[in-house]
Amino acid sequence: VWEKIAEKLKAVGAQTKGAKKALSTWAKSHALHYQKNCLLGGDGSKGWGFSVANVLLGKIKEALGLDQSKFNFSGAAPLTLETLEYFASIG
Repeated sequence: VWEKIAEKLKAVGAQTKGAKKALSTWAKSHALHYQKNCLLGGDGSKGWGFSVANVLLGKIKEALGLDQSKFNFSGAAPLTLETLEYFASIG
């Protein structure tokens, strides 16, 4: 299920152009950096601009209903690293 959602989001993202694409890419890179910092034993600090990135990515999470979720789990079937990192990049 997570892979299917990620595929659809990536397809929409591939059609995005210009400033919107640049802002989206910037925001995802900041969110992914923060998530990796938390997961890999980092101190969990948020880089400069994380708050702005989180606001921008909040619209994606809201559209998916993930803004209502505190924790997201996967079980039984393994997820690819690419899928895990994609969802980490949207916060």
